[in-house]
Amino acid sequence: MAQGPERKSPSRMQRSDRNMNENPGTAERLWQAGRVRSNEKLKKHTLIEKKIHNSNEKINSERD
Repeated sequence: MAQGPERKSPSRMQRSDRNMNENPGTAERLWQAGRVRSNEKLKKHTLIEKKIHNSNEKINSERD
C-alpha cells in the first residue's frame, strides 16, 4: 500500500465492505442496532395510535 498524500482514502462504502468481509455478522449487528433505534421512535408512535384506536373502539361500542 502506497503511503503519502497522493493515496486517496477508500470510500466509505469500500471501507464498510471490507469490515463486513473481515467480521461476518457486522451487517446484522448494524441492522439490529438501526432497528432498535427506529423501534424506540415507533413505540411512541404506536402508543399514540393505540390510544386513538382505544378511544375509537369506545365510541363504536357506545354506538351499538
